[in-house]
Amino acid sequence: MKMRKKLIAVIAALVLVVALVPVAVMAEPDMASRSLPDSVLVNEEFDVTITLETTFGNVVETLPAGFTYVSCEAGSNMPEGGVEGEITGIGEVTFTFFALATPATFTYKVEAPSSPVTDAAFSGVIKYGSPVTEEAVIGDETMDVVSVEPEEPELKELVFTGDLDKGVTETFTPDIPAGVIDLEITLTATADIDLELWDGTTHVIGWHGEIDSAPGGTYQDDTFEYSGYKDGDEYITQEADGPLGRAYTLKVFGYKAGDYEVTVSYTIPVGVDLTPPEITITAPGGTVGSPVTITVSATDDTGVAHIWFGVWPSDYELTYSQEDYQYVISMASGPGALVSVTFTPSSANSYYVAAWAGDTVGNWTPEDAPVTATWVVTE
Repeated sequence: MKMRKKLIAVIAALVLVVALVPVAVMAEPDMASRSLPDSVLVNEEFDVTITLETTFGNVVETLPAGFTYVSCEAGSNMPEGGVEGEITGIGEVTFTFFALATPATFTYKVEAPSSPVTDAAFSGVIKYGSPVTEEAVIGDETMDVVSVEPEEPELKELVFTGDLDKGVTETFTPDIPAGVIDLEITLTATADIDLELWDGTTHVIGWHGEIDSAPGGTYQDDTFEYSGYKDGDEYITQEADGPLGRAYTLKVFGYKAGDYEVTVSYTIPVGVDLTPPEITITAPGGTVGSPVTITVSATDDTGVAHIWFGVWPSDYELTYSQEDYQYVISMASGPGALVSVTFTPSSANSYYVAAWAGDTVGNWTPEDAPVTATWVVTE
């Protein structure tokens, strides 16, 4: 009898211990989730993806006002024809599905409204099992409809290669524009060739520059990391997060003769102006011995800083080098948005004007793509 009482007491104790031990309980997965794009254009058709954790049932989706259901299509772990959609109310679509395994997916196509919408809200429920269980569809709930494609920052990447003689400087175009971020410049060379960064006439980075050694430094508001000039590879990177405060001209100098490759990359944030001024040339025809006035004007959203132009005979092709100055008939330059020159043609011929302009944030007409206009002088 005593033994029986002791056995009962032991069993009771064991039951109590088991009852006190925590047991891990696996959470039930969400039976349906929705994936939406962040934004679409007005009147654009787009896909909504539903991911399922059950093999059969119904999903009832309520679309935002102005959105139109188009079609549906079976996805992963679902046979062809494994989903059917039916409009069952105003803005309501019921999808009946059958899957072979989970997780399974299907998509349904929707047309966006013709006007922009912010935070258009989707909602829905899934009905499954026996007896029927009803749960909310989780996941993405809102999206935007926009009238134009949202702009995104642009990554710019440039590569320059060549060979330099000793004591020669090579200048690269275009300039690195003001307002860009994440600037990285790398040089690989077979000899002692040095990177140089210039702000107009100021030698900012490089041998004998304002910043001439590692680890770099700050020029006005722009901070750079610099490898220092050396016999071999060099680099210049933008150290601060903010945009460049001005445009820079990139050069390489051949301390010794050799081959080089320079890579340049930077990001152009949305809204940064990289467009040079728009140029208009007024070049009326004339006669030999009579004065002719050539006028070049320019416009730009940020303001025109400078205009330069020259006049050449039509049979001369620009080389974009010092040679062009040997054949120029007349030229003019100056600050502001309008520059003109008056001269007297000495011979009947066809001539052309080539013009360049720069704005106040450093955007210039490309050196090898001036704006041109042709005019004729008669006897």
